[in-house]
Amino acid sequence: MEVFLGEPNHQEIREFVRNIQPKDNLCISTYYSPDPILFSYIISKYIKNLFILSFNSKDCEIELKMDNNGKWLIDNKNGKKYFLGQNSYCSYLSITTDDVLPTLTGIISSTIIEKRKLTEWELNIIKDLGNLGVIVEKNLKIPGYKTLPLFLSLMLSIDPYIPGLTGNRENTINMIKEINLNEVTRLDELNETQLNTLLFRIISLIIKENPKFSREDIITERVFYLDYDILELAFSAIYFFDIIGSSELLQLSLSSSYAEILIDKFRQTFSKGFTLNLIDSKQSYYLIEAKNFDSPLIAQLIFLQLQKIRKDKIIILKRGDNYYTSRYFIKLHDREGVVKIDDRIKNIIGM
Repeated sequence: MEVFLGEPNHQEIREFVRNIQPKDNLCISTYYSPDPILFSYIISKYIKNLFILSFNSKDCEIELKMDNNGKWLIDNKNGKKYFLGQNSYCSYLSITTDDVLPTLTGIISSTIIEKRKLTEWELNIIKDLGNLGVIVEKNLKIPGYKTLPLFLSLMLSIDPYIPGLTGNRENTINMIKEINLNEVTRLDELNETQLNTLLFRIISLIIKENPKFSREDIITERVFYLDYDILELAFSAIYFFDIIGSSELLQLSLSSSYAEILIDKFRQTFSKGFTLNLIDSKQSYYLIEAKNFDSPLIAQLIFLQLQKIRKDKIIILKRGDNYYTSRYFIKLHDREGVVKIDDRIKNIIGM
């Protein structure tokens, strides 16, 4: 039977979220992804006494759930369900100055992981934050272009993944020089001819792997707050969430200054360059050979763009003689982040 869910009731959802923030005690059960976890941690800051975040329990007062229809916010205490559609959980928070960075990170990380554009609701919420200093502009979807040399922004681009440039310092510098630029040139220093040439090169590289890619996929709404590019911060948060765990998101929600640490570590890691090679496909997982790379989740995001994998399989990275996956792909109650494949995990995934 087909179910017609209709549009989310935005004001009803916001009112419900507003009412749960000042509670004395609260337990939230969520699936394992940055947006719902950041949403939960931001709410936890306003709980007066005890807060519990669970990735397993179905007995919590509040449950965050995602299915084929979209996202749900479930009030188990009163038996009510709120349908969010594609909209991120963080877009329904009451946002204070202290919460701008983690909230925006939740929204943008949701678009990256779910391979979608900002919804009209999310974009309006972000634009409304202009009174807090948030800036929205239409420009290239490459990270850090206001502060980084162009070649480094291209190297760090995960979504879109640019074949031959992302993670490859030599190729990127050579391409920059071919359009009469140098290693210190920033994006805002390009003239119209150079910018058009750059766009043509980027789109040509991507379209060989993804014929559906277009100019609209590289020129999008970009969000900035203070000195932070939220796209780059979202990449950083996704990366460290995947390899370390939800504690990285907790630190970001508690202290906005942690954003600078995440971004600095992300730049240091990815500016060294990396390579990924899909070497095998099994019934339940993909095997990807990785050099200088350790995030199964970001590997999935890359190969989905290359249209070489499906989203319903586990990602396993082969590094030397060892194999790794992460908590994002398998439900381990005792471990988060990247985990080395052992006999127990082999039994879980059928390896």
